[in-house]
Amino acid sequence: MKSIICVFFLGILTLSCKKEDTAGLKEYSFNMPAFAKATEKILVKDTEAAITVELISVLDSRCPAATNCDDPGNCIVKIKISNINHSWSESILSIGDTESNNKDEVFVVMGKMIYQIRLINVNPKPGENAGTEKVAEFIVSREDF
Repeated sequence: MKSIICVFFLGILTLSCKKEDTAGLKEYSFNMPAFAKATEKILVKDTEAAITVELISVLDSRCPAATNCDDPGNCIVKIKISNINHSWSESILSIGDTESNNKDEVFVVMGKMIYQIRLINVNPKPGENAGTEKVAEFIVSREDF
């Protein structure tokens, strides 16, 4: 009976230590532009580290293209960042149409790394290419902690 219990707990421990499956994900390098569609997960890696960035949702209320608006609006994206050892964090980033509000960034500490995720752009803007999926552009960088 004790051996059955030990095997059971060993099986649970093995499953909980299983690394995240990254097969089939689009791969990008740190410090280079990376692109993700809504609900898409991408892999950002180099020889020393790897994380996934999942674009959970996009809420875009920016002023439509070729329109003058009193309120330029903004575009809010929710992302989930995780390393291959299942540590994760969710963040909300926002960009607008004004020069002072055209990018946003978040810093996340995972393990012995500090990751910076910078939202550069989301396209298409409202009123452009109707029916086309939103694509967010990020630059992900990292530093040893």
